Amino acid sequence: TPTPTPTPTPTPTPTGSTINTASCSLTDVQNAINSAQYGDIVFVPAGNCTWPSVLTITKGIKLEGAGQTNVTITSGSGGLIRYNPDATTLNNDYLFELSGFRFICNTGGSCVEFENTATLQMFRVHVHDMTFNSTNSICVSAIGEVYGLVHSSILNCDDHAFSNIGWNKDSWDNFNCNFGSLNNFHIEDNVLNGNTFFHKNGHGGRYAARFNTYNFTAGGFEVVWDL
Repeated sequence: TPTPTPTPTPTPTPTGSTINTASCSLTDVQNAINSAQYGDIVFVPAGNCTWPSVLTITKGIKLEGAGQTNVTITSGSGGLIRYNPDATTLNNDYLFELSGFRFICNTGGSCVEFENTATLQMFRVHVHDMTFNSTNSICVSAIGEVYGLVHSSILNCDDHAFSNIGWNKDSWDNFNCNFGSLNNFHIEDNVLNGNTFFHKNGHGGRYAARFNTYNFTAGGFEVVWDL
């Protein structure tokens, strides 16, 4: 019987500098992230921008917008953010934090995607104070062993608001499942507006949803929890 992977003691994320981007354009934001060190804050000013491709992030940093009513990012192709942490981030369990944006996605895929292709768990993902407007796109998705928290956000989605997909038998055999611990993805204190598709889960993915408000705008109820 495989031995479950223990929950590590988090390494304090370095207290870094704040990098102010010149604008909300994809080029300016990506350049700032490329120059950022672990623990830095990349701050995006108010504005309305369309990103022609996905913003890729591999480092444990904070990406902070000027406020969900002040900075709007629209997807021009696919999603908006893909976070796949590098070895340094995973080995040190550095925090990735996203807040203060309004994201509009209507081109398929996932608006924000957290993907962990490593055998180590990704624990520290934090999304808060966001607004998602999604048509034919998943608002937030987690692929692989990804644990974290989405809270205090508004998710307007006609596709799934949240998707959590694990690594099949490897997830079931080798990773802890404790709904009150770090070994989970928590969805708390959000407002979810949409049709019948709020949660998608499978292949050993783990999540706990609590204290949310669900507003069904069309269709009938769909089973979203399998106990």
